[in-house]
Amino acid sequence: MSELPYPRHAPLSRRRLLHMATGASAALLGSQLSRSALAGGASRMLLDSRLTLFVDASMPDDSADGLTWMTAKRTVGAAYRLAANGYDLQGFGVTIRLSPGTASDPKVYESFVTTQGCVGQAGFGSVVITGDAPNSPNVVIDGGGGDAIQLGAGTAGGPQLTVTSLTIRSPNASGVVAYGNGTGATVSQVAFDGDFAGAHIKCAHGAEIGAQGLILIKGNSVLSHVLAETNGRFVADNHVTLAFENASGTKWTLAGWCCTNASMYLGGMTFINKERATGLRWMALQSGLVLTGNGPGFLPGTIEGTASSGAQYS
Repeated sequence: MSELPYPRHAPLSRRRLLHMATGASAALLGSQLSRSALAGGASRMLLDSRLTLFVDASMPDDSADGLTWMTAKRTVGAAYRLAANGYDLQGFGVTIRLSPGTASDPKVYESFVTTQGCVGQAGFGSVVITGDAPNSPNVVIDGGGGDAIQLGAGTAGGPQLTVTSLTIRSPNASGVVAYGNGTGATVSQVAFDGDFAGAHIKCAHGAEIGAQGLILIKGNSVLSHVLAETNGRFVADNHVTLAFENASGTKWTLAGWCCTNASMYLGGMTFINKERATGLRWMALQSGLVLTGNGPGFLPGTIEGTASSGAQYS
């Protein structure tokens, strides 16, 4: 007696796969959210644990729910807006994961700009935007004609997030930029690739940016590698390593550029290929403050820095 052939089924359509994935997303949603609440005039889900959202540049659009790789958003901005508008963070946080390509064919994501913070009844929850590995070349956020990542509020309650494990390009502007009181970012294990028309990192008008881990500089910047102005604050005083690859920027740091009370705290930094950085070590103007605790030759560069109009370096 011959065996019956194994039943064959037609391949599942993309619509069916999406439907199945959406069902899985709903199950995941139910496990992470306990109830809903009104906040800001709209209903938002209350988190009872950290939430992960998924972004894949190869998706056709942002219409999917972002809760699995199969239903990923296409842009970082869409995932962030979902976190800010769809969820009450309750003091928990959100991780936004970006799908990687390869080193030779990375997935490139468009720039991300927001003025909105992610809040909750129990206060802020942390938001992390992450690639797949430290300093990964497989995930790229490209500023195109503007800043790659721009956070700005001007009032308390601005965006607060960590950017990690990816590469940033911004040929026509700056890399990571934060403006305004209550706005801040942490840059961790990030590579800045290619030449930048602005600064790699810029903070101004009361915003603060911190650095952690290994930061790769793989090109030049017209303004400076790090720029703080108008009460901006940059902090890299806890085991931060800056590695220069083919970099010959015109300046290393610029604190208080034609503005007042900007500050930098750089005492915990170490450097790799320091000799590849050329130009001014630092410049401080109009009460700008650069603190290293390591003497005038500590920062990379070939020209000694300058301070004027009440600015200080130490």
